[in-house]
Amino acid sequence: MLKLAFQYATITKPSIEDCHRLLGPGKSPLEYTEVFKEWGANIVIITMGKEGVFVSDREGNCFMVQPNLIEVTDVTGAGDAFWSGVITGILNGHSVLDSVRAGQVIAEIKLKQLGPIADMPAWDQIIDTSKTIQYSTC
Repeated sequence: MLKLAFQYATITKPSIEDCHRLLGPGKSPLEYTEVFKEWGANIVIITMGKEGVFVSDREGNCFMVQPNLIEVTDVTGAGDAFWSGVITGILNGHSVLDSVRAGQVIAEIKLKQLGPIADMPAWDQIIDTSKTIQYSTC
């Protein structure tokens, strides 16, 4: 049933744990990505906690985004914070990679504080900061 829904999905953002539950453990992020793309998703973003974010876009580019080493205070809402940065970036015309890096910045802001984000930087500042987020190609 879930497989049928992906024909309508442009972007999917499962966690690595979601991938294990849905598709079974033991596969690489690239192998999980290939399944989601076979089902119809164009962009696959797999969040892997402190291991980073695996990104595959519609052009076939593949990236591994590395998180900064930070002191984590509260994980509640970090996924939503990440996703808000990704969607905002894409809607503002940024590449998938740059949008994921912006999402990583917002998630790290959230992870450092207890409760909701009290003081969100301006979008331009988030984009500037996102350029410091390291990544590699696959």
